[in-house]
Amino acid sequence: MGRTVIAEVNLLPYLIHLVEPDSYVVGLVLGQNVGQRDYVVHLARTPHPAPKDVKDESAGDAAQSLSKVEHLKPLKSVQDIQETLVVDHAEHVTRMLPGGMWVLGIFIVGPGDVFQDAKAVSKLRTVLHCIKKNLSNKFFLHGNSPSSEKLALHLCSTTQRYTCKSFDTNNFNSSVYPVEWKFQPKATRWHQIDCHYNLDQVFPTSLDKQTQSLKKNLQDMLAAVCDNIKSAICMFDGELKDSSEVLDAFGKKKKSKASSRGNNTGEVKTLNVSLYIPCVSSRVTHSV
Repeated sequence: MGRTVIAEVNLLPYLIHLVEPDSYVVGLVLGQNVGQRDYVVHLARTPHPAPKDVKDESAGDAAQSLSKVEHLKPLKSVQDIQETLVVDHAEHVTRMLPGGMWVLGIFIVGPGDVFQDAKAVSKLRTVLHCIKKNLSNKFFLHGNSPSSEKLALHLCSTTQRYTCKSFDTNNFNSSVYPVEWKFQPKATRWHQIDCHYNLDQVFPTSLDKQTQSLKKNLQDMLAAVCDNIKSAICMFDGELKDSSEVLDAFGKKKKSKASSRGNNTGEVKTLNVSLYIPCVSSRVTHSV
């Protein structure tokens, strides 16, 4: 069974608004992955380099100025997409996304059928693999979704028809798979989770790690915090839930309880999550 994508219907006018004559626009597909189904909540156009990066030729370096201006020109083909810009955009967006949301792939707005062009397909595959590789190297960002498949959505600027395909980023030579993309009103309903983690901990540095860089020491500290959170017991509104139970089912239970009291507003209340981290005693003596 192929992948199915559910997207908010208001995203289609946004795509159509990006249509430019005889040129291409690229951006990121953002949302949540659950098994063979993806829920898309936003499409983010990849911005051009900032205008301040473009120098005036009168400054003396005409060659560098022309090179910078090239970056601002419209994309005349899929081959003109710069992987570094899209990858950098994906990393910045990932830093702003809440937990459980990922960069699911990319979108392209432009003429023709890019999936019928072998060179264009190869370019899209390269961009998606670069995104996957970069986010994999940033472990603490948790930027890669559970699925190894990344999406590529194309909207034809002349016919305004859209097509979506998926690429397996674990295998560069894999086939391109068809995807059923559906724009639906009120396609998704999200639960709000409130959880706070106060970091009040001392991380001593051993003598054998004094020569390590500050970045490496900070990464070691972050790894320790990450291990603590992974070992924590998670409770929703004071209740311990089974890991197989989905939040949607939990929300319905809360809703039914409100109905029995005659106070059903039809809204899912915020779930307060508490983390109970095991207390590990240590007999190691540290000196300041």
